[in-house]
Amino acid sequence: MQSNRSANLKTLTNDRANDMPRRRRNQAVSLSTLTAPTISSSARKKLNKVKTVTREDIAAAIYESFEGVSRRGAKILVDSVIEEICAAIESGENVKLHGFGNFVLRDKPQRTGRNPRTMAPVAITERRVVSFKASSLFKTKVNHG
Repeated sequence: MQSNRSANLKTLTNDRANDMPRRRRNQAVSLSTLTAPTISSSARKKLNKVKTVTREDIAAAIYESFEGVSRRGAKILVDSVIEEICAAIESGENVKLHGFGNFVLRDKPQRTGRNPRTMAPVAITERRVVSFKASSLFKTKVNHG
């Protein structure tokens, strides 16, 4: 017995196959080609141009901004700040950076999820997650340049 969704997809697949020229009709039409999003080449180029800021980039900015700070010292400073934030979160503290945002540690209870392929129930264990909430000042800077 088929569900309505699978019956509709099968009908859609058959309709699409019947609309194709005869030489292509013999090729299989997979369901993934019907539901997969398509990205234009211009959108793909924009996605590839997004730059990721790394620890080294931040250290380089500190080195260029402050006289008397060596490149190695700037890298040590960046690593120290990140380690301090990680240590605070690991110990159960929330981290608030004025003008930037809050890192909040949350405990998620155990729950039952579903395997999307088989729809079988799966137990998801309890865990701790870190979430980030941007400050309103940061959001304003991002939205208004």
